[in-house]
Amino acid sequence: MKHIIAVAVLSVFSVSTHAALPNVPQSPLCELSVDTQVSNLDQVGVIDVRTVASVSPEVLSYINQHLQHEEYTTADLDLAGIQVFFAKEEPYNEIYVTSYKVKSSGATFTEVRSYPGDNPYSLFFDVTGNIVAIATDGDVALKVGDETIYCWSAAE
Repeated sequence: MKHIIAVAVLSVFSVSTHAALPNVPQSPLCELSVDTQVSNLDQVGVIDVRTVASVSPEVLSYINQHLQHEEYTTADLDLAGIQVFFAKEEPYNEIYVTSYKVKSSGATFTEVRSYPGDNPYSLFFDVTGNIVAIATDGDVALKVGDETIYCWSAAE
């Protein structure tokens, strides 16, 4: 009997479990991690920060948070300073602000994305300015409380 119980216990603990994708408003952002047609997420606006004439204070704050997160700078810059900085960078290094709307819920998110190399790095903000997701080398991870859940691991 002890042998049967031991086998049962080992079986339970040896089964690989993966975190399910959490049911949070930002979970549709995981669609940006896969190379398929996005179905529940609409891109509703794109700003090329290098060429735009102005941005709102809110968007400027998002851009600065992204720049500091990716260690481009340690201090806030105004739009002109950001444009000068990116004009000096390699031509592949771009910076965009993209707005998304979730079709099913109407929730909106703002992404600040740059390309310090071949792959994009992003911060995603909700309407209240909270960081709700990050992308490193194009892999999106949701921020749920203090937890970070990578979309690719939740989908396995």
